[in-house]
Parts: sequence; C-alpha cells; structure tokens
Amino acid sequence: MTKRVFQKNIVLLMAVITVSKLFGMLRDIVLANFYGTSNVSDAYLIACSVPTLLFYFIGHALSTSYLPMYNKVKKEHGIQKADLFTSNITNIALLLCTIIIVALQLFPQFIVKLFAAGFDSETSALAARFIRTSAISLYCMVLVNIGSGYLQICNNFLIPAAVSLPRNFVIIASIFLASSFNVGFLGWGFLGAYLAEFLFLIPFIKKNNYKHRLYVNFKDENIKETLYLTVPIIIGVGVSQINNIK
Repeated sequence: MTKRVFQKNIVLLMAVITVSKLFGMLRDIVLANFYGTSNVSDAYLIACSVPTLLFYFIGHALSTSYLPMYNKVKKEHGIQKADLFTSNITNIALLLCTIIIVALQLFPQFIVKLFAAGFDSETSALAARFIRTSAISLYCMVLVNIGSGYLQICNNFLIPAAVSLPRNFVIIASIFLASSFNVGFLGWGFLGAYLAEFLFLIPFIKKNNYKHRLYVNFKDENIKETLYLTVPIIIGVGVSQINNIK
C-alpha cells in the first residue's frame, strides 16, 4: 500500500466515522422530538440498554480476544483452521446468546425492575414488551462484532466503521413509523437496526471467501484459551458499563 493510498483511506475512514456520529446525533434528536421525556422514551431506552449491556459482557469481550487468537491459529495451522475457529467461536457465542434471550423472554419484568425500579406499572409493562423484541438483537450484535473483527483482520477498516449507518437509519425510520402507527415499531426497529448491520456486512465477509460452518467444539484448546482471555475483559467492561448506568 502506497503512502498516498494509505492517506486516502485514513481520510475516508475519518469521514465515515464523522458521518456515523452525526447520524447518531440525529437519531437522538428525532427520538427526543417525538417522545421527549415520556414514559415511552424511558421504556424504549431501558429496552435498548439491556441487550447492549449484555452484549458488552459477551460480544465485546469475545471480539477483543478473537483477533489475536485468529492470527495465532492462522500462523500455526493456516487460514482454513483459522476460519473453522471463527465458526466455532461464533456458534458458541450464539448458543450463549440463546440462553440469555430465553431468560429475557421469560422474565422481562424482573429485568425492568433490576434496571429501572422506579418505573410505574404502565412504563414497566411497555419496557418489558420492548425488551422481548430487542433481546433478539443479541444474535445480530455478536455476529456484527465478530464479523467486523474478521474484516479488520482482512485489512478492511472502512466497512466496520460504516456499520452504524444502516443501524441508525433503521432506528430513525422506526421512530417515524411508531409515531404514525404503533409504538411497537420502536422495539422492532431496534431489532431491525442490528439485523441491517449484519446484512450490510455479509457481502464484504463473503468477498474474503469466508464460509461459515455449523461446527461446535468446546474442547478445542483455542476456544479454551479464548475464553480464558475473555474473563478479565468481561470483568473490566462489566464494571465500566455498570458505572455508566449508575
């Protein structure tokens, strides 16, 4: 890569990040414009916070340890083994997400009380309704996080930086739909936003010839090492996110 191409990529990356931040601000402005500080916005923000917080416990920790482990496996055993490792860690993460999602589907009211004890019954019921929908986004969050890490390994930094653009666009669209038709669009919009992120990544992942396999092996030494690396990350990130909520 020449110096000129490198500089061009840096400028593009900065532009994408700036536009992504602006779209994030626009999303917040649109939400405030339609719902302000109402019980709907309170319920929606809690429903968004729950899967996001849980994602940081799982997805962020896994992706942080995934990058060095992928490079290690690739160096020692080749790209095919590294891609198989990617399939394995992804499938294990999705299985873990399934357990959490089932719990959120069964006990949304308990989660609302845990995160927002001061809500009245109407707001709590609305938040529980949103949580049941937004919980499913955990699947997409993990897929996007690992997929973005994979693209970065392939020296593609622009697409992972742009991934929030479709998310914010879908969220903004869902706020308009909710205000015009039914408030339930807010919950589905949050889920659709992360699904849009994942669909946005797929073509670029396929471009690098990655093929996902339905393979799960908990006894894989590389998986054990990855999980060992995630423990201190989960603790650190968890404390940080809990402090942010407080």
